[in-house]
Amino acid sequence: MIKNIIAALLILSVLFVSCKKKEKEPTKEELLTNGKWKLTGASAAGGLYDLMTSFKECQKDNTFTFNTNKSITVDEGATKCNDTAKQTITDGTWALSNNDTKMTISGDKITAGFGNLTGDVLKIEATTFQIKKDTTVGGFATSAIVTFTNVK
Repeated sequence: MIKNIIAALLILSVLFVSCKKKEKEPTKEELLTNGKWKLTGASAAGGLYDLMTSFKECQKDNTFTFNTNKSITVDEGATKCNDTAKQTITDGTWALSNNDTKMTISGDKITAGFGNLTGDVLKIEATTFQIKKDTTVGGFATSAIVTFTNVK
C-alpha cells in the first residue's frame, strides 16, 4: 500500500514537472520597453575617446523610456539644464529593424539635434543595451558605442 502511494506520488510529480510551461524569453522589444534607461557610456575609437565628457552634468541624469507605441519619453532627472523645462516630455521615436540588429532613434532630446540616428544593436538585455554607430570624431572615421543601463 505504501509502495503504491509512493509510486503514485512519484508519477504525479514527474507529470507535474513535465507539464509545467516553460517561460518564454522576452523579445528585444519587450526588454527595451521594460523600465527606464540611462545613458551610462559613450565612447569612440575602441574606447580611446570618452564621449560622455561632452555631455553636461544636467544631461547625464536624464532617463529614457522606450514606450510600446514606439515613442520615447525623456525625464530630466534631478538636475535640469533649464529650470523652466518640463520634467518629462515625449520626444522622438525608436524602431528596431533588420531582425532586431539595427535601431533607429529620432528626437532632439535623445539625439542632441542630429536627426535620425541608426546604429547596429550590439546588446539588448534586461539591464543593458548597446548601439554601435559609425561616425566621425576629430575628422577621423570611427565607430561610437553608446551604452544604456536600465534603472527601472
